[in-house]
Amino acid sequence: MDIYIDEAGRWPLAWPVYVGLVVNNSPSKNMLFSAYKDSKKLSSKQREILFSRLESSSVNRSYGKSGNRYIDRYGIVPAIRRAIIQWIKKIDVNYKSLIENQQIILHIDGNTDFGLSKKFPWLIIHTYIKGDDRIPAISAASIVAKVLRDREMIRLGKKYSWYGFAQHKWYGTQWHRDVLFNLGLTQIHRKTFCTRLINNA
Repeated sequence: MDIYIDEAGRWPLAWPVYVGLVVNNSPSKNMLFSAYKDSKKLSSKQREILFSRLESSSVNRSYGKSGNRYIDRYGIVPAIRRAIIQWIKKIDVNYKSLIENQQIILHIDGNTDFGLSKKFPWLIIHTYIKGDDRIPAISAASIVAKVLRDREMIRLGKKYSWYGFAQHKWYGTQWHRDVLFNLGLTQIHRKTFCTRLINNA
């Protein structure tokens, strides 16, 4: 089982980090991914279209996420690792036997495996610098993560309308920093990411 992985929301100041996962064991599915690119290079409309294609296909896909409280307590790398493990559990109820038999190969964007090789030394893991731009199946995983996270941001943006989450996507724009300085943190902000910004404002 080849699983392609990328995350969205590593650096924003609030709420969760999402990890997208796509399974591709069939060469016949490679053409499906040919139009996929790094989610950061696509418009929101383009991402939604490509996400809909995945939904209507037979491609097995999943996601995991870790919220701001977990990030504050353990850090962003453990939070991403936790989200990846959530994925594997969602894909197959027999994930433990699959891992132990080295039947899962993880293809991860970036230059780190997030400590998974140490936790699961029997896993086969490949990492790829700029993998979300070079490997279409990883690009598809990045779109899964980005689309699902953006949808949640837009939903929460209605609840915290003064913070403009739907516009700046929780990143540390100057506008977002100014609002933080004037209104303070919400329950969904990452305190460890924001404290220094507020203190230095």
